[in-house]
Amino acid sequence: MARIEPIGSGPEVVVVGPADDVNPYGGTYRKWLLRSFVNKRSHTVSTQLYVDIGYVGGWRRYNVASDASNLAAHLSVEPIGSHVDTCFGKGVCSLDETIGIQLDDAQLQAHAQLGYAISISAKSGESLTIAVEPDQIDAQLSALAKFGRLSPAAPPAVSPAASPTASSAVSPTASAAASPRSPLGGEPAAQLFSTTTSLICSTGDRSVYLGMSPRISPAWGPKPA
Repeated sequence: MARIEPIGSGPEVVVVGPADDVNPYGGTYRKWLLRSFVNKRSHTVSTQLYVDIGYVGGWRRYNVASDASNLAAHLSVEPIGSHVDTCFGKGVCSLDETIGIQLDDAQLQAHAQLGYAISISAKSGESLTIAVEPDQIDAQLSALAKFGRLSPAAPPAVSPAASPTASSAVSPTASAAASPRSPLGGEPAAQLFSTTTSLICSTGDRSVYLGMSPRISPAWGPKPA
C-alpha cells in the first residue's frame, strides 16, 4: 500500500509506494520503490523509481537506465546522493548511491500486469537490473487515482552531481555527503526514520560483507527540480 504525505503546507504531496530489495551476500545491495510528487492545485504529477544501491570498492556512479527489454529506450536518471558507509581498513569501504529514474503514467500502465524490469549501468562499467513488481505498480497507480486526472509535470533538468570518479580511491576518513532535508521540513530526512518514515524506509539489518550495516538513504530524498 502506498502512503500519501504532505510536503510542507503547500499544495504538493508525495506518494511513496511499497519498497522491495535484493541483498546478495558479497554482492550489490539495492532497494527500490516508486514515489510520485503530486501538485493538487495544478493536477500535475512527477514519478520516479527511487533506487538505493550499496556495494564495496571504488565509486561506480550509476548514471544510465533503460527498459531491460529495450536497452535503446533510455530513461532519465537523476543523481540524488552518495556517501561512504563504513570502512574496514586499508581503504576498503562500503559505499552507497541513490538515484531517481523518471517514469510516467503510460509506462506504469503498460507494465502493470507483468512488472517493469529496468537496467541500470554505471560509469565504472557495472550494471544491474531492478524488477519493479506488479503489486508495486498497482499500489502507486491506485494511490494516484485518488487525485483524479493528472498531467505529467515538466521533466526535471538533471545535471551530474560533482563527485569522485569511479576509479578514485576511497579514503577511510572520507566524509559522508550531507543528508538531504525532508520534504516535510525541519530536520534532515535521515533523522526521521524512527518517526515519519519508519514504515516505508526501515529495512532492518543490512549486511555488506563483514556484517556491517550501512545507513539507508531516506526514501523521499530531494524533490526533482
